[in-house]
Amino acid sequence: MLKSADNIKKKQRGRPFQKGQSGNPAGKPKGTKNKFTNLKEAFLQAFEQTGGVLGLVEWILKTPRNRGDFYKMIAKMLPANLDVTASGDITVIISDKFLPKNGDKSK
Repeated sequence: MLKSADNIKKKQRGRPFQKGQSGNPAGKPKGTKNKFTNLKEAFLQAFEQTGGVLGLVEWILKTPRNRGDFYKMIAKMLPANLDVTASGDITVIISDKFLPKNGDKSK
């Protein structure tokens, strides 16, 4: 079935709004923080209230399980893949400096 030209809406071309006007005039007020910023600030505040770096280190050293949980958390924060473009000689250093030695359960 053919549609008449009257029934077909023309696609809007160019700017949908006048220059300097927004589709949401009320919009987000200037200076409003986004959700991630609010979450980051709450996390940092909780971190400081629970002992900060010293409290975290104390918790990590308390048990091997805590240490493992910490490593899992850090692994989740790091990127799964890293794309690098480079030229010339490259040295890659992968360290197990912070991992416990075999059989060492005291650290």
